[in-house]
Amino acid sequence: LVYRLLVFELAQMRTLKDGGKGVTLMELNPGEKLIDCLTVNEEGCVVSGQGRSKSREKRYDVLWIANLRPLKRAEWLLGLASSLPARSFAMGGGPNDQKYYDYIEQEANKIPNINFIGAKPFNYVDNLLSNSKLLVCTSEFEGFPNTFLQAWANSIPVVSTVNPNKILTEKGIGIYVETLEDLIQKVDNLLSDKQLYNLMKANIKTYFEANHSNEIAYNKIIKLLDSE
Repeated sequence: LVYRLLVFELAQMRTLKDGGKGVTLMELNPGEKLIDCLTVNEEGCVVSGQGRSKSREKRYDVLWIANLRPLKRAEWLLGLASSLPARSFAMGGGPNDQKYYDYIEQEANKIPNINFIGAKPFNYVDNLLSNSKLLVCTSEFEGFPNTFLQAWANSIPVVSTVNPNKILTEKGIGIYVETLEDLIQKVDNLLSDKQLYNLMKANIKTYFEANHSNEIAYNKIIKLLDSE
């Protein structure tokens, strides 16, 4: 469970009623400025937005994050890392299936260019994303993974076996793959092609600002609450 905090400069407080509960927001007046939009978890830690703290994490070429269970196909990441020994990898996620988790952890620790980090809080993952070059998803199927949005908030391209609404290919903000061999080739190509990588980062910035910026998030919340 996370909470969005909208931070404004000289903003007016506005209270709306939703199901008998008061929802207090801050409304912009003409000339006022939206400073930041912070996402805060249940422990009160800022997990995204300009207000989050950044630790000095090692920079990884590839980050893989998911709750470990068979449909996530974490063994694909093991195969990817083994095939690209000159690249650095981080692998994280909690034990949704303990037996599978233990197996993947054991196998990952045999591969020298993988750092198996296990379960970590959102703010730690956000720091990892901002200090990684790619996010890789190897799932059999997904809806719209939150990790994609986290990656794009940090201008990180996604290479994935799922392509929700064809967004990766149509927006040019990631690469869709279907096989392990394709995954290995596309990851290696993207990390080696600086021009393509920078173009994809520029596409991500354009897409994210047009669809998920602080101002757009604020306007969506206001519209939603006003419709109640």
